Amino acid sequence: MFKKHLFSLYLLICLCYNCKSISVANESQTKTTQSIELGIIGEDKLFLLEEDYNSMAIPLYTKPIRLSVSMQEFNNSSFKAFTSANNKKQQSFNISYADSLKNKPKFLKLELADRVTVLNMLNDKQNSNVKDYLRNKKNAHLISALSIALSNEKMNAILDADVLFLEQDTNKTLVLKAYQKNQVLTSLKFHDGVVFAYQASNFCWQEDDKYQLSIVDIVESTDKCPNSTYRNAKRAKKNINYFKF
Repeated sequence: MFKKHLFSLYLLICLCYNCKSISVANESQTKTTQSIELGIIGEDKLFLLEEDYNSMAIPLYTKPIRLSVSMQEFNNSSFKAFTSANNKKQQSFNISYADSLKNKPKFLKLELADRVTVLNMLNDKQNSNVKDYLRNKKNAHLISALSIALSNEKMNAILDADVLFLEQDTNKTLVLKAYQKNQVLTSLKFHDGVVFAYQASNFCWQEDDKYQLSIVDIVESTDKCPNSTYRNAKRAKKNINYFKF
């Protein structure tokens, strides 16, 4: 009887997870109705059927972070996720979709491409408060990729750009800037579009020979940290051998 209940619980968890996620470019993303931004730090809500997100911190990014971009075609599941998020916006987007359409509407998948720059800035003194927060929040993670619907004009400008960066203004507002021949082709904030799904990445910690904890890697939520590094900062501190020197 116990095993039967355990199996039923497992099926329920799987069902709830599938309800919360969609596949984008063969990777799982979590659906959301909030205007989530790349580069923010937060946690998934604990309720199984909840699709929202707890945003906890915005690091100080003093350098542009290079992004990768790919154009994706809506399918039934991604369009349903978009519709839910779109209905929450004050000014909704008008996108028509049918499974029978030969040329289906498109959206963009944006992803942090330069994670080394992100690591360096998170470990910098200016982000010490964010780092202290992360040390005590093992479930906190970084929004490393998201799906966003934009106007055709904005989407084409991004796709036509030579390079795409995530930048931060003086108010810590995160801005997407597309460059062509070193000139800004377009600039937009995430609420200019409809974000309907995201991908989170976890931090890997290690203690150096001066007993200082650092974030040494950022891995996908489904991946393990490299050897001798840990998602739990407290575990990284416990596993240092102080007598090996």
